[in-house]
Amino acid sequence: MEEDNIKIDQQEIPSILYFNTYNPEQLTHTQWQQDISKHTAKYNELSNNEILSHDEFQSLIDNNYRFWVKVVNKNPYYHKDSYLIELFLSYINKQITFYIERNTYKQISINN
Repeated sequence: MEEDNIKIDQQEIPSILYFNTYNPEQLTHTQWQQDISKHTAKYNELSNNEILSHDEFQSLIDNNYRFWVKVVNKNPYYHKDSYLIELFLSYINKQITFYIERNTYKQISINN
């Protein structure tokens, strides 16, 4: 029975979440260049982290970064209280892999 609860719980968690899905084609050339620079700098800042904290995740949303998150593993071997995710920033062709606390992901997925 407990196994069924886990399956139900995992199905309720969205596998992919999108944030700040504005259309970059509506930006001026200067705004577009600034947006690319902003996203590139954030990628460089985050790329060496192993864990994405709630505050860092919320900061991405609040500061209007355009990104999406994909859950790779809902039951990782390490960091049992977390999900393993891939975060994709707009304009960057590489994902960043993080652990994020389950409660943070659930809370943000509900608010998204």
